[in-house]
Amino acid sequence: MACLSPASYLFWAVSSVLFECFLVYHLWSFDRFKCLRWSSSSSGQAGAFKRFMTYSYLINIPLLIVFSVGFVVIKYQEGYVDYPLYGIIPKPYPLWSQAHKDAVLPLTLIFSFVFSFEIVTHLEELCFWLYLVNSGANQRDWFKSPHFKFWVGGSAVALVYMPLVCALTRQDVLKNEAATFFAGGLGSLLVTAGFIPVLARFPAFLDALKGDEVDMATITRLTKFHEMHWIRIITRLLWVIPILALGADGLKGIPSLLKHTGVVAFGCMISSGITLVIFFPRSIEGELRVKDAARARRAKTRGSMLSDRKHLLPDTKQIIKDAKRALGSASPKRGASFDMEVRKGVLAEELPSLPVSRAFAVDAPGSGTPRGWSDTPPPPAWSATASPAPSPLPSAPYWGSASPASGLSPIPPSPSPSGGSHFALGDPPITVVVPSSPAPNSPLTPLRRQSVREEMGGAGVMRIGSFSSGSTAVSSSHLTVSALTERNLNDHNRALVNPAVHKFTSPIDVLSYPRPGQSNASRLTFTRR
Repeated sequence: MACLSPASYLFWAVSSVLFECFLVYHLWSFDRFKCLRWSSSSSGQAGAFKRFMTYSYLINIPLLIVFSVGFVVIKYQEGYVDYPLYGIIPKPYPLWSQAHKDAVLPLTLIFSFVFSFEIVTHLEELCFWLYLVNSGANQRDWFKSPHFKFWVGGSAVALVYMPLVCALTRQDVLKNEAATFFAGGLGSLLVTAGFIPVLARFPAFLDALKGDEVDMATITRLTKFHEMHWIRIITRLLWVIPILALGADGLKGIPSLLKHTGVVAFGCMISSGITLVIFFPRSIEGELRVKDAARARRAKTRGSMLSDRKHLLPDTKQIIKDAKRALGSASPKRGASFDMEVRKGVLAEELPSLPVSRAFAVDAPGSGTPRGWSDTPPPPAWSATASPAPSPLPSAPYWGSASPASGLSPIPPSPSPSGGSHFALGDPPITVVVPSSPAPNSPLTPLRRQSVREEMGGAGVMRIGSFSSGSTAVSSSHLTVSALTERNLNDHNRALVNPAVHKFTSPIDVLSYPRPGQSNASRLTFTRR
């Protein structure tokens, strides 16, 4: 107001600029300003709602900076005067220059829009928390609830009546400022008072969520927001009540209600800061993962600089060539994949498709004996008689508890690291065996969908692509009755709670949860349909 001291407006301007710096830092830490992009929100009604709430809130602080800094410039340029009977006071409005007088009405109009957007933001929070606390499982869609409709109507009134009050009282500048402050303070006080029932019912709401077995992350987030609401309501009262008192002083013409105005800026900035944290909640865990990934990329970049020193590293291609010469020349059929043979030590490209029961031997290196499958023809995959077990080498021991009678083939142990990976001439050949096929007389389990397996209780139902036999039994403990019971209980508990509670992240990041049979068609959207 024109009658306030320059120090009051200076404190207001400094607080606004500092909060704008905090806003920039918070949004950068939140998602690197991605939330400010037009395409960051989903299309449809939820996307349009989030865009409107984001831009209407973020434009509020710059407008407040323009208002406070503008009055700081005017106040300090006009200075102080020695007024009879009052002493040294800020120069009264009638003594201002004409340029400064003409700037008062535009600045007051800007402040009226600040109040309008502030009421819109706080009213949305109030309606959303009332919707969240009072809604049940059947009330799934925020955009079709009476709380959303009330917010739309209240926001339209706030966007119209605040500038309208400022325009209708423009003939008297002092009365214009007083009416703007009083109307804005009264609207904000009513919205702030509406949060008292929410704060009173929120502990019982949290206890009900705990009884419904809602995940602890959601309960923790809601508990944190509940504590922040208490702090914000107190600071908003520190802001709204002085603003309302200033307006009443201006309308009465006698400044008797409020003597100190510095608390106005303090309460306004604290309340706006908490609103920012609630609208754009940071995830410290996610930020740490991003920092670790960036640190890993920087380390990889530094490591790539060392890769230019190739003369310090062994030549892999030369090692493969030496291995080829040591193992002998490869056949034309296997020439394209011989590098894989050298690395693995087996002929991977000649492995048939499962199930098989064939063995092949890799002779000693340099012996000149061609390598490949054994001359014994393999039995069919499924036959009327059981497939005979392959004859192991006399020197090849059996590892584990299996015996030749069990039908399992010998599996050689992995070479020890200390032993190296080179073969010596005269070493016995290594037998590499593919797992044998299941017993032909064992019944096959039919392959069913996940839903069918769940209905059958999961007992004895294998995964897709597996089979059940006496020698190869696949465990199905992942579909036990206890696991199914716990999952069904979780689904039942989720059905008793509004899905908006489970998916809650922010009051402005609201998705549409239609009932069965309803569509998500949007009527309020910025995208072409």
